[in-house]
Amino acid sequence: MVDPVTGDILIVTKEDSGASKVFRAAGTTPADTTTVLELQATLSIGVSGKSSALVTAGDISPNGDSVILRTHGAILLWCRQSTWASTFSSAPAQIPDSVESQAEALTFSADGETWYSGGEGSTAIYQGVATCSQPDPSIDDGGGLGG
Repeated sequence: MVDPVTGDILIVTKEDSGASKVFRAAGTTPADTTTVLELQATLSIGVSGKSSALVTAGDISPNGDSVILRTHGAILLWCRQSTWASTFSSAPAQIPDSVESQAEALTFSADGETWYSGGEGSTAIYQGVATCSQPDPSIDDGGGLGG
């Protein structure tokens, strides 16, 4: 996945255990340069040994405010925080998904309001709402990011 804000590349591993790792390559890395990936987070997804644990697709919204990942059993949405590590340390929203075999494709619409998904060996395309609603900054819940 490529971050439209920073140009960072995020890579999420596909693990049978559900402990997928999120790595980052800085968007500022010059072309034709070896890049050492930086571990950002280890996710706990699905049930170990089940297809629900396998991350099969992902995307970053066009404005960079959210990240969406797909498994064979769920679509997970994270609202972007100040860092990738803090983004993925928060609990994702599980959004209603389509029931499709071999769910292998997922992307945002151009306006970032909708997700689209497709399955291997199928001509069907599914869609749903996928937006991060940011909290009202006038409400102090005691856990804000302000300083």
